[in-house]
Amino acid sequence: MRRKNRTSIACGGSDRSYLVCMALADPAKSKQVLDDLGIPTESDFHALSSDKVEMLLKEAIKQKYHKPKNANGSRARYFFYRLQRAAQKA
Repeated sequence: MRRKNRTSIACGGSDRSYLVCMALADPAKSKQVLDDLGIPTESDFHALSSDKVEMLLKEAIKQKYHKPKNANGSRARYFFYRLQRAAQKA
């Protein structure tokens, strides 16, 4: 059995989801996703409205993002912070 690297596991485990996850690491694409959802890059996840969180979750599902197995938080929160980190590099 081949062992997957950490990024692959955090991004869902399969090669296809790994490629999707790598696309999320692109600063321009991440910033565009946040802009499309109307979420400022410097905002705090816990200050977002439930509508924004729901939109984040739908986008995470659309992009086939999976949070890490041992994560202590929601899929939307992990997706948001991943987008935020990537977008701040732009």
